[in-house]
Amino acid sequence: MGGIETLAAAFLPDVVARMAATHPDIAVRVTVAQTSTLHAQVKDGTLDAALFFGTRPHDDGVRCGVIAHAPLMLIVPPGHRLAARASAGHDDVAHERFLVTAPGCAYRRMFEAAFRSRVDGEPVIAGQSDSVAAIVRMVERGLGCAIVPRMVPALADARVAMVPWHGEGATVPVSLAWRARASSAITALHEAVAAVEMQH
Repeated sequence: MGGIETLAAAFLPDVVARMAATHPDIAVRVTVAQTSTLHAQVKDGTLDAALFFGTRPHDDGVRCGVIAHAPLMLIVPPGHRLAARASAGHDDVAHERFLVTAPGCAYRRMFEAAFRSRVDGEPVIAGQSDSVAAIVRMVERGLGCAIVPRMVPALADARVAMVPWHGEGATVPVSLAWRARASSAITALHEAVAAVEMQH
């Protein structure tokens, strides 16, 4: 099975452990890749299933379903004017500089969705990185703010303030894509996903 980096690190280990406990006869191989690659590999049979942020329609033998909604956080440097806020939305960050991932990336789509209803112009992009962990570290160093899912592993020991994001785009769907043909492995996977609580 596959997953994007955040879900592979923050959620898949618990799913795999659950499968190992309940179905020790099923061997699991985990692949980490971008959403488009994961979906293509489920479609061509390289993967049996994949976890990703966002949604996709059913497509040529691949079924997709939302399994959870992950809350998004505004992360800011320590001492930032918004650090002590109970929550924040796009009206609160009108002149803030943001660190983002590349266009087309799932994390960039989250950022864009968070600002979709904004009427007074685009947010200021201060920098771009392919690594969400690198973005978290750059926020630590005062280079800008970012919007990321609460479950991002790099937040666990980060020296940043985390402020819940509110309004449109406050959560992101977590979805599972799987090969439509029935198999014991897919059944076991669905059971494990349903049994494991996603840590937000």
